[in-house]
Amino acid sequence: MSRMLSVWDNNPDLPSIWPHDPYRIGRQGLSIVVAVSDSVRIHPAGIGKRITASVALAHDPHPEIIRS
Repeated sequence: MSRMLSVWDNNPDLPSIWPHDPYRIGRQGLSIVVAVSDSVRIHPAGIGKRITASVALAHDPHPEIIRS
């Protein structure tokens, strides 16, 4: 089972994965999303961009709840 997660922001600059730097604060979000996702899609959306990731779930504790 997997879930699609999608975020949008109004900055048109597409994100990139930065080289590993244990002293850097910030700019780690995309690396984390890529590490835990089955797939990641980044595309322009209006004046900004949308990032959509598919994340596999090992167990859904509430299968009777319909999420959208």
